[in-house]
Amino acid sequence: MWTPPDGSHKPAPMFQRLIYEDSAALFTLAAFITAASIYCAISWRALQMKRPQLEHFENLPFATETPPARHADTAKSDA
Repeated sequence: MWTPPDGSHKPAPMFQRLIYEDSAALFTLAAFITAASIYCAISWRALQMKRPQLEHFENLPFATETPPARHADTAKSDA
């Protein structure tokens, strides 16, 4: 910890001009609550999704089944 030459225990000079108001803590708390509620709402909706809708979202953005990867075909032919 930095101590000034006179031995007093004041904060470092760069923090003497720092103004921390209660409104800063309030905005931080409000931002956290907003982000947490959005995350919880999206998670809740995903957990409550019906099976047909889930299968529809599995294939997005493709309307049909996607083809297998190329390396899957070459692995079978090498064996």
